[in-house]
Amino acid sequence: MSKTYRLDGYREKAKQSGKEPFVLEVGDDDNIVIARPTGRQMMELETATSSRQVMEVLCGAEVADRLIELVGNDDADVLASIGDDIRAHFGLGA
Repeated sequence: MSKTYRLDGYREKAKQSGKEPFVLEVGDDDNIVIARPTGRQMMELETATSSRQVMEVLCGAEVADRLIELVGNDDADVLASIGDDIRAHFGLGA
């Protein structure tokens, strides 16, 4: 007999993974908080073709716009590194 898997088991495992939101400190008392991505966001990442689309999928358009406002004139590595850290933090690869 084949093993049966339960959807509730996967949901519980995800809750217990301990993945906290990604918090980027941008000022003394100012943080940008990015929630853990959903399954839908993971699928949308697969079709995102630009850096802006990737950030909008991961963070939402409002947060992506704020990040771009904060670092848009910095070296490209700044935004790329933030994106890499967000993906690594949530285990989405780099």
